[in-house]
Amino acid sequence: MGSKEGKIIQSCLSMAISDFFGLHRDYQMRIVLHTRDSKGDPLLALSAAFKLSEDNKVKFILSAQKSTLEAKFLAEFGDHTKIPLEMVNFITQMVNVMNFNNFKLTSSNFEILNVPARGRHLLSSSTIDESTPRGRMMQTSSKTLRIAVPTTNGFPQLLKVDHNPHTNTTIFSGFCIDAFKIAMAGLNYQVFYQFVPFEYNDPNIGEAYDDLIYQVYLQNYDAVVGDITITANRSSYVDFTLPYTGMGVGMVTRLTPKDSQNLWIFLKPLTPGLWLTMVGVYVVTALVIWLIERPAFVEQQTQQSNGRIGRMFGFSFSILVFAHWEKLSSNLSRSVVVLWVFVVFILGSNYTATLTSMMTVRQIGYNSKMSNIGHRLGPVTQEVVGNLNFDNSSSTSVWLTSPEEYANALSEGAKNGGVSAIIDEMPYISIFLEKYPTRYSMVGSVMPTTNGFGFVFPKGSALARDVSREIAKLREDGRLQALENAWFKTPIIDFDSEDTTNSVNSLTVGDFRGLFLISGAFLAIACILFLASLLYKNFH
Repeated sequence: MGSKEGKIIQSCLSMAISDFFGLHRDYQMRIVLHTRDSKGDPLLALSAAFKLSEDNKVKFILSAQKSTLEAKFLAEFGDHTKIPLEMVNFITQMVNVMNFNNFKLTSSNFEILNVPARGRHLLSSSTIDESTPRGRMMQTSSKTLRIAVPTTNGFPQLLKVDHNPHTNTTIFSGFCIDAFKIAMAGLNYQVFYQFVPFEYNDPNIGEAYDDLIYQVYLQNYDAVVGDITITANRSSYVDFTLPYTGMGVGMVTRLTPKDSQNLWIFLKPLTPGLWLTMVGVYVVTALVIWLIERPAFVEQQTQQSNGRIGRMFGFSFSILVFAHWEKLSSNLSRSVVVLWVFVVFILGSNYTATLTSMMTVRQIGYNSKMSNIGHRLGPVTQEVVGNLNFDNSSSTSVWLTSPEEYANALSEGAKNGGVSAIIDEMPYISIFLEKYPTRYSMVGSVMPTTNGFGFVFPKGSALARDVSREIAKLREDGRLQALENAWFKTPIIDFDSEDTTNSVNSLTVGDFRGLFLISGAFLAIACILFLASLLYKNFH
């Protein structure tokens, strides 16, 4: 806008738009003005129009005509792109251009800003000009958005509302609040909002949340922030952002000690084949050492031959186990003992590690025929529990509202009026396991049957789209994960519903085939060298 006419047109447009929306503050849409300077060059004007259509997706182009060639270029461009154009030859024609009563566009792809509509809708371009500095205010409305927040949910790490009667102030905190604030702070325009406590007396939290969502549909609130689960039914009335929490539900049960009747757990780290292979390697190694050390062994023997085989293995065993007590006469036998010690060290360390895993991993007593299932109040988890096919048709649901109630119900057990397991969405499971990490644990993996938590906005709200984009950015750059780690410090460990000791695989012969191959080759070489030396002595 270097020319005098261009500056006048830009000034008139800005003033007209500002005055119009100053008189109609309740209008839901806004016109965003994008400007380009063609410097009087028809080709630059055509290039600017092309960039406006491609980069900014504008719905209307207004041009201060400088030449007939420029008008021809832009007219052909408008016919090709189907974008309405208006040519201005004289400043006096601006009166007709800015007549909003006759201002019509052909496109229906308009941006709707998040303000309850109480009047006529205006049209808006879909994006802000790329030259607009980040942080410039784009006033969506003169009013401050009222963001409803549920007053209680039993999980303060997610959401907590504290009212101070002395100062008459309300403090909103929790993971949901922080995630919303960070997402709103990332917008390239400023939105004024305030949190409003949503009081409800219905003990069924889920139904109370449905009512809260319906209040947004009725335009009593401009948005909702809280542990609101995204569902298909709710999406019929409002728009949700992308989920800012994990999806799915998990099952939690009480940890039970390992069955005491398993007396042979010390044999489980190794498969029977590996046990037999180890015995075979020991026998072969003992024979090789006995052959090599036979002259020294014979000197220690009496002339009696009774028990010679037993003494042979006893001598070999004492050398293999108590090598530092026995005196070996041959360097070859010492090499075999070193090899045996190496084999025993490798096998022993792996055996110890596997046995430790089997002993320390506690078995979770899970039975698919559960009599009582606990879950949070509300239709979401109730529907999930109903969709799970438990073998016991007499199973009943127990409604719970807090981690303390979860722990009490699981501790009592189904036989004493409690529950056998609890099914809930992953954010609640994470908080519960953080508070009780040693007494309870998850069974199986996460079941992807829910869509996570999302922020609620009215149908057609542009804020829902923009906040979703910010949530995606937070997840991509790791800030959302860092926020989750700050509120939920304990990682979730998944356990299989089967015996956990069976999930620790026993060691097999194949795991040590390289070790046994080296050992066998070395023993064979030792035998060959011993026989070669023996033949050499006999011939000389």
